[in-house]
Amino acid sequence: MSKAKTTGPALAYSYLRFSKPEQLKGDSQRRQLEASREWCKENNAELVEELHDHGVSAFRGKNRMLGVLSRFLELVREGRVSSGTYFIIENIDRLSREKVLEALTLYLELIKAGVSIVTLIDGQTHSRETIHANPMVLQMAIASMARANEESAVKSKRINAAWEKSRADSLAGKPSTMGRLPCWLKRNPKTKEPELVPKVAAVVRELFEMAARGLAPTAIAKSLNESKRPTLTTRGRSNHWTQSTIRKVLKA
Repeated sequence: MSKAKTTGPALAYSYLRFSKPEQLKGDSQRRQLEASREWCKENNAELVEELHDHGVSAFRGKNRMLGVLSRFLELVREGRVSSGTYFIIENIDRLSREKVLEALTLYLELIKAGVSIVTLIDGQTHSRETIHANPMVLQMAIASMARANEESAVKSKRINAAWEKSRADSLAGKPSTMGRLPCWLKRNPKTKEPELVPKVAAVVRELFEMAARGLAPTAIAKSLNESKRPTLTTRGRSNHWTQSTIRKVLKA
């Protein structure tokens, strides 16, 4: 079933993604939003919605599978996004940082559905028409995908290596080499050595005891939620345990 083209101004969605919530503290979000709105004015497009994925990584496709982007993709697949709609992003890496084949599949899915991807960093419109007229548009997009994935892969390896060294140092009785400690530890202001936060450490101890008894992360999360034990990773800003949080604590 084909989608009818819109009459009047073309419709547009802007999409912002940050892998870490801390990135919101800068000026990047305001700058990107203003750039998207300005592009719409200059190109006679109506900005329908500003989509945000904050604290969502694109390296393993979390934004595609679980984020706000996944809901937009559902609209596209259901035929509820009209052909000729613009999808505005700062750069290709905001859409995906997955391996090239996965990133390219997502890119082409949007374009084949009639959605034109606009990259603000270079002012390029990626569509059937622009790619047919100039195949370099596609080649440059693929090169950007490869570069974004390589950057994320290198960063991931460095972080993993740093954590492994930190864990090895801890086991050897040396101070942690990582600047950020898990939330059940704090640095002594005088000695700078890690020390327990008693109330938080008590919950961690309880968690490990349940794991030692053979309880799965799902069962541990359920037990902690039922007993209304305070959460750890958000330092009390959330009152709900999840199995993914349990796994992270057990691996820490």
